[in-house]
Amino acid sequence: MTADDEKLRRKLLGAWELVLWKNRRHDEDMDYPFGRDARGLLVYTADGHMSVQMVRPGVQPLGAPPASAPIEKLRAAFNGFVGYFGRFTVDAAHCIVVHHIDGAWHPDVKGDQVRHCRIVDDHLFLEGEAPTGWVTIEWRRAGA
Repeated sequence: MTADDEKLRRKLLGAWELVLWKNRRHDEDMDYPFGRDARGLLVYTADGHMSVQMVRPGVQPLGAPPASAPIEKLRAAFNGFVGYFGRFTVDAAHCIVVHHIDGAWHPDVKGDQVRHCRIVDDHLFLEGEAPTGWVTIEWRRAGA
């Protein structure tokens, strides 16, 4: 790891609150997958772990344990959440952070999430290609 990699890694450490998740689709339309008021938390730890969760506001309670909840409510809950955990590495020369996924809410989410990263004051911008287009996720450093 270079000195610049270590500097970027240290800047990422801690908790970040979701500001905005947007997706420029292949047809150039802008999409906000969980709306403009989505909530989320991204955490990078000093020992190299990371975790992220994002939720769509307004998802109705299941009203029962998941095993006996109505399928429509389960579908809405599943589609209103994104989360995974793993380790992370950085490449400061290319302004990249890689999330090496160990587990996720969705069984198809695995491998590496490669994101261009930019830190401006207390905001972190993660961007990259996704199946639906170009994703930009803005985070703000979480306050104490």
